[in-house]
Amino acid sequence: MDGRTSGGEGDAPPAASYDTSSSGSFDSFLGHIGEDANAATAGAKPDDGATEAEDKAGGDGAVAADGNDAGDVEEGTTAPSFVASGSAEPAPMLNSGNALLEHSKAPNVSSKRRISRRVSIVSSRTKSQQIDMADLPPDLHDAIKDFDEDGDGVITVNELVRVAVKKAKHEEESKLLKAQNELFKRAGIASLVVTLCLAALLIGVTTFVIYSSKDTYVEGHVAMNKDMQPLSMNVNMVTMSIGSLAFMPTAVAAQIRDVTIRGTDGEDIHLSRKSLIVKAREHVILTTTDGGEISWSVERDGGRDVLIKMPPNDGGKDGGEWTRPAGCESCTAVSITNSDEVRAALGEFNKVVGLPEKGRRLDNHECDASAEQQQVELAPVGNDCSPGYTKLTTPQGCRVALSQLSLSSGFQGSERSRAWPGGCYHCDGVDDCIDGAWFNYRNPGQANGDARPICASQGFEDDLGIETLFIGDSDIARWEASSSTFPNSSNGGVGGFTCDDVNGIIDANLDTLNPNWVVVVCGENDLNDQGVTKTFEDFQAVIQKILNSGARALYLGTKPEPSTRDMHAKYQRYDAEIWNYADALAASSSPEPAPLTVIDVHAAFVFFFNPNSLYDRDRLHLSNRGYDYWNTWATTALNNPSTNVCVRWKNNVCDDTGATTQDVVVAQAGNVCPAGYTKLATAQGCQDAMGQLSLSNSYFQGTETDSNWPRGCYYCNDVAGCTDGVWFNSHSVGNANGGAMPICGR
Repeated sequence: MDGRTSGGEGDAPPAASYDTSSSGSFDSFLGHIGEDANAATAGAKPDDGATEAEDKAGGDGAVAADGNDAGDVEEGTTAPSFVASGSAEPAPMLNSGNALLEHSKAPNVSSKRRISRRVSIVSSRTKSQQIDMADLPPDLHDAIKDFDEDGDGVITVNELVRVAVKKAKHEEESKLLKAQNELFKRAGIASLVVTLCLAALLIGVTTFVIYSSKDTYVEGHVAMNKDMQPLSMNVNMVTMSIGSLAFMPTAVAAQIRDVTIRGTDGEDIHLSRKSLIVKAREHVILTTTDGGEISWSVERDGGRDVLIKMPPNDGGKDGGEWTRPAGCESCTAVSITNSDEVRAALGEFNKVVGLPEKGRRLDNHECDASAEQQQVELAPVGNDCSPGYTKLTTPQGCRVALSQLSLSSGFQGSERSRAWPGGCYHCDGVDDCIDGAWFNYRNPGQANGDARPICASQGFEDDLGIETLFIGDSDIARWEASSSTFPNSSNGGVGGFTCDDVNGIIDANLDTLNPNWVVVVCGENDLNDQGVTKTFEDFQAVIQKILNSGARALYLGTKPEPSTRDMHAKYQRYDAEIWNYADALAASSSPEPAPLTVIDVHAAFVFFFNPNSLYDRDRLHLSNRGYDYWNTWATTALNNPSTNVCVRWKNNVCDDTGATTQDVVVAQAGNVCPAGYTKLATAQGCQDAMGQLSLSNSYFQGTETDSNWPRGCYYCNDVAGCTDGVWFNSHSVGNANGGAMPICGR
């Protein structure tokens, strides 16, 4: 047959088909079509002009691209074939715009032997490609129906491309829309956060403006402005002493319906008014419905008291007659509506009864029926006391007087300043003065702003004997727990004080307070500006005054402060002088208790490795932890029975009973030992001596033979040309060198 061979029925391969019953997807199906098209395009021959009738005459209805029967295959050639889905051979791809080729490798077979589930790829003269949906299983129709744009049941390549392009555009638009939505979402969150921050800022600023512009406050029962003037508010009720009615506007008397008085046992008695007689600036007489009479008169004791007369059996009482201070608002109390006129009248009344015009009225506890006159007063602004009162002379007197006044702030400390009132004074909103009471050793001092003296009646401080007086520099002044840890004590410490300063104030404190013990801390401030000898002499003067008063003294030694390392050697020489002095006093007073007891703070702190936690942030003053040790050690020294014989305490243990003196001392810078001491002769003796000393740099650095440094054992602390620590110099003479200090023994 013109060189062609007709294939038999038995060995005819199946036409190209796709097994749609497998789990392959529609995308895989389209992929196979595309691969077939690529292969077909590569192997197709030019159209030979076959007629449409010939196209339809093929054995299975398919014609090859060259117009020959698809069932015949030219010898020696291999036509591209379609492989069923899931087969081992790859399926050719479909090329858009190329004709679909029929399976040129398959022989002509009868249509009866076609495989039932296959897809026929048909090629036309115009090279259009199409898929007949009828040849596909029904379960694929829904998946590919979107590709049949015209709904004719046949999907052409053009339709396939157009729908694919549309889907690609749709997916791109969806991605863009999703990105835009995410961007809008983030922008919305950011906008919300910014809005909340702005709202919080606005609230904060508004609150600050409101509070910073607030210029009113309440004093007692009265609303005041920032100029200490009362605000006129009809709803603002104020309690006044009945005597003040003599200075009030006439209409005020009509408001009085009831009166409350303080009874003889301190109880409050509420009474109803029967009649009220007021003569301006002279007297007030109020009678009660049960026959009582409450009266005030400027002619009686200068108007300082209110007289109360009650009939017998009032409220179960026997009645009687007593007085109450006219300035005590709760002792004979009436309530009236406050106004500018009322406040002005109250100021005039205060002047008459001896209170400051804008001052405090007496509090309840000062309404003692037996008290003919207050023992203490808050004097008017200035530097003078009212007639009948005098300046307080001790911090303890100031504290006691303060406890009898109803003031908002407590005792703040002692000072010595020419710029403030002498003695005890009080600050409340005064520039450059912390609110509270202060004691100024400077006499007379001077008025300063609105600071007001606290004064007392004659003899007020006569019976203020205490157990323990604390006096000295800032270490005493900052010892806040001294008053609570040691009952019946007084703290007279002043920041910056030297021993000489303490010597200037100790007499008044001893005379007034008559303490049994005096705790002294001074010397560190002195040693900044002067030598050990002068400082020790000033210390001796203080101790001598204490002992002459009959009291005993307790000295807490210097501290190895981290911020004053260059002073430590000087501190220890000063302490050594005091140890020897204490021993001498104990020896001369035996068998009586040791007059002067000392606590070796330096040695104990070094034993603890002197941590920064013992000090405040300035590494100079003690922290609360440091003061905890002082509280413990001082309590032991003051209360332990062994105090009678113990001269020196170290870390809460008696370290010296006065029987012996120090075996080892650090001498002053130079090359000479103190009297009674001699140079150490061996390096081993030098190292042994270190264990008995409290040195901040207690390292043995070695031995030498050098004529330029002190002979024997010596100590360097921040000395030029010398490593900090202890050295032993075997030179027979040696020499003084800078701040190097000999270590000497007995």
